[in-house]
Order: sequence, then C-alpha cells, then structure tokens
Amino acid sequence: MIGRGFLVQVVEDDKVIRRFMFKLLRRNGLQVVGASDGQAAVKQFGVEHPDLVILDLGIPEIDGLELCRLLRASSEVPIFIVTARGGDGDVVRGLDYGADDYLSKPFSEGVLVARVKALLRRSRPWADAADGSVELDDLLVDFRAKRVTRGDSTIRLTPTECRLLALLVANRGKVLTSGRILSEVWGRRYAEDYPLLRTHIGRLRKKIEPHRPMPSLIVTAPGVGYSLAAGDR
Repeated sequence: MIGRGFLVQVVEDDKVIRRFMFKLLRRNGLQVVGASDGQAAVKQFGVEHPDLVILDLGIPEIDGLELCRLLRASSEVPIFIVTARGGDGDVVRGLDYGADDYLSKPFSEGVLVARVKALLRRSRPWADAADGSVELDDLLVDFRAKRVTRGDSTIRLTPTECRLLALLVANRGKVLTSGRILSEVWGRRYAEDYPLLRTHIGRLRKKIEPHRPMPSLIVTAPGVGYSLAAGDR
C-alpha cells in the first residue's frame, strides 16, 4: 500500500485509461478523483486540494502544458505527467513549467505505482532536513520554519526543489555527482536521468540565484555534478 489518506487527482480524457488508473491507485490505498478536461480539472483542484496530480498532456479545453503552468503558479502540489506524446520537447516543457516527474504511455502498473509512491514521499520535503537555518548570500533557508526567504519575500519552492536544495545545503562546499543527486532526490531508478536534473537545477537557480545569468550559489562541476557555494558572499 502507498499510504491511506492521500488524494490523487487524475486528469485524463481517455475513459479506459482513467478507469484503469482509478482502480490501480485505489487498490494501493489511495483516494482518487478525476477530470477529463483542463477546465474541469482546475475547478476540481480548487475544491478537492489533492496531494498529487497525474496529468495527461493531450487533454481538451486547457492544454496539459498550460494546466501544469496554472497549477504550479498557485500550488506546490507534486505534478506527474503521464503522456503518449513522444517528443522530448513536450516533456522538457512540462518539467520546465513545474512538473516533478513524467512517464510515457504505455506504462506498467508497477512503474506507475512506484513513481506515485516516490512523489508522495517527496511531498514532505523537509522531513529529513536538519534543524536550524542557513544563510546563503541574502537568502535564508529556515529548516525549522520550512521556508525559504529573501528579505521580506518568501520564495515558493516545489517539494522536489525543497529536497534538492536541502541536499545541497547538507553537503555545502562539496561536489555531489549528478548520479548521487538523482538517486537521493528522485530514487535509484533515476540515477542516469541527467536531463531531469538539469531542468530542476535550472528551475531552482531561477528562484534563488541573486544574479541569474551568473550563478553564484549552485555551482556546476562540468562532467561531474553540482555543489552549493561554501562561503557567504
């Protein structure tokens, strides 16, 4: 069982696939609601407040990519793209718009359940973080309060971005290999999904770097991985 009490929203216009996902997720202890188009999904999301959204890109009314962008603009809920669109461009755009993971159709039951389980586990991103706070330039990462701020402004991070930042902070000044970051943040099966890591590093940089064209906090070690700058600037 994945864990009772979680609510998953399935946004899928194919009735057969939607019904299949409902049965599979319920069999694994989850509550499920569903929508067949983007407009209905937005309304349902505002009422139900799901813990995770499974999103097909090829839905009517509001395109899946636009729906992803809209949801991310108002919520940090994990978004899981499950799509038959074969092009890498759509997947990359979905990740760039704020999705946390993706899976191509057709898929196996085991893979879908494993991915959902991992995302729900990561929906509590500060659970394993250290106590106290860390200052990075003018950025304050407060693990106790579970928030990131710059001055009086709160910087909203997705659960995945929180886990990524927490890992980098815990290893500040050390170069972490891409494989290690992927394994610890996403799980071992993602250890070679370098495009996924690059996309999320880029998103995190956009939010926390004081001078975006010249990253000073998250440093790239070419051909190896990434590190968080050791010294305050």
